[in-house]
Amino acid sequence: MLEDLDPNRRPKTLEKQYLEYSWDQGHVREVWFEFQQTPPFELDRMFVAAEGEWGNIGYHMYTTSEDDPGAKYLRFRNIETHYSSTETMAAMVRWATWCAGCHVECAKTAPMTMPTRVLEVLDEGNAVRLRPTDGQEAHYVALSYTWGGNVAFSTNESTYMSRNQPFAVSELPQTLQDAVRITRELKVRYLWVDSLCIIQDSYEDKSKEISKMGDVYENAYVTISATNAMSAYSGFLNPNYTDASCQRLPLFYPDGSKGNAFVGDDPWYHKEPLDQRAWALQEQLLSRRLLQYTSVGLQASCRVGEYAIANKQTYNNAGRTLPKSFQLIWRRSGKDRKKDRADLLEAWDELLPLYTERLLSNKQDKLPALSGLASRFQQRLQSDYFAGIWGKNFREGLLWHGKHAFGYTRFRKELIPLRRIPTSKAPTWSWASVEGPVTSDCANVLGLEITLRVLDCTVTLQDSRVPFGEVTGGLLHVSGIFRDCTCKPSSSGEQARLDIDSIGLAITPDDFDEWSAALKGTTIRLFEVEREKQKSDGKANKRKPFHFWQGSSAYRSRGLMLQRAPNGRYRRLGYFFEMERVRRGYIFQNCSRVTIVIE
Repeated sequence: MLEDLDPNRRPKTLEKQYLEYSWDQGHVREVWFEFQQTPPFELDRMFVAAEGEWGNIGYHMYTTSEDDPGAKYLRFRNIETHYSSTETMAAMVRWATWCAGCHVECAKTAPMTMPTRVLEVLDEGNAVRLRPTDGQEAHYVALSYTWGGNVAFSTNESTYMSRNQPFAVSELPQTLQDAVRITRELKVRYLWVDSLCIIQDSYEDKSKEISKMGDVYENAYVTISATNAMSAYSGFLNPNYTDASCQRLPLFYPDGSKGNAFVGDDPWYHKEPLDQRAWALQEQLLSRRLLQYTSVGLQASCRVGEYAIANKQTYNNAGRTLPKSFQLIWRRSGKDRKKDRADLLEAWDELLPLYTERLLSNKQDKLPALSGLASRFQQRLQSDYFAGIWGKNFREGLLWHGKHAFGYTRFRKELIPLRRIPTSKAPTWSWASVEGPVTSDCANVLGLEITLRVLDCTVTLQDSRVPFGEVTGGLLHVSGIFRDCTCKPSSSGEQARLDIDSIGLAITPDDFDEWSAALKGTTIRLFEVEREKQKSDGKANKRKPFHFWQGSSAYRSRGLMLQRAPNGRYRRLGYFFEMERVRRGYIFQNCSRVTIVIE
């Protein structure tokens, strides 16, 4: 813990205040501060260099009140989470009105065609009712939230008729009650909530409505993101956030005054319940206007920028930055269509790990939960879509792999291995068949020598009305250069590496149980997808997927690890790339080409 410093000890410089104190992660050697480069030269971040730590630890600083002497130097204020206050409600309404009236990029401010059903917020009696819209146009608000298990108060075939009659808002779970209140404040009459507006026990209705999910959030006047709510029953207007690491630090300021600041972790890196929900990613990215009720502040986002409301930060791009793809989806196509395609594929690469690190209650929703975003990308790419992989870069898209070495990634302070989803019917060559964070480099390997030839690819959809949704199988007919080998650990004992002819191969298995079985002497087929030949002068191509050593001519290759199935087809086992510098040829030199089917 930080100890109070001697208030009479004035530093020699303002940029670096050398302070000696201890805390729970080691002895601090040095503290310094970061100022804005332009007037008013605000001081907004403190850095701590501590013994035993790698690098520096950044902290935001907060003053205790507006009348503190440091208020004019410190940008941030104490976290304000009174979302139900009159001041916060008014600020939220002002932002939505301002965005709708001033931002051309956010467009479509006129009423849009409403979803099949909405909750009508009635004027009298604090009541709501479920209402079929019959294609009517009107403003409506959408809710993005975490169910947190089964929601008892939902719509099914037996309760559908009763939901069409007015019922008290108090009957709703707290998160939905809060959403009704925000809808009233925005002076909007209709609210869309999935648990009530979709008939939950009707496969027919769910399939039809899931196919429209992208439109529901894109056409909403505002989307409420109950980011801090653990479940439908938690509510989001009164979060209980306490920063235990926040400590008081006395400081001297440029005008000679002395005040107190509170130092704590950057609150915008605080992990929220909704951040772990896979469905929520497209709900956030597709929304024109998004109100995120987090544990550390209320943030408003649109296609122009992001604005913090409830913690008194009003500057642009405050807080939780959305990925670049958020802008690329809506950007008009340029004259250079090849560059547009490369940018969009790069944006998809950026989205893939963000999406796959999130959780799904129903593992079969792996593709449906991304279907709205996939539809928007397809409109821009004009490409076929095969179980999560784009036809425009299909061969490169096959090279997805675990986000970190050997399939591990750090998420929720745990190491989670990739694993094949037992109930998944997705083909093994698709990332939708595994659970865990994966990444792809399809935008970074353009222009390489691709040795794999795709002869045919067929994917069977669960429902033809949902072209980007769940699949029940897929066959990939390919021709390529291969090499069979007996799978065993490398001489160094590292399971993340194979040695073939003294050439090291880095690997990321798709499933650790499958890989463990393969280590028992199973024959593995290495199937090359691409390679790059370094020039004789030692200079590598400008665009390359990984590092190349300087020196004489050398090959690098990467591809798929496959295992023969009892039916004669092949199943994907993992991903590999060549590690070592090869002076004479490479591991696939003089190898034959074969045609196989991967399922």
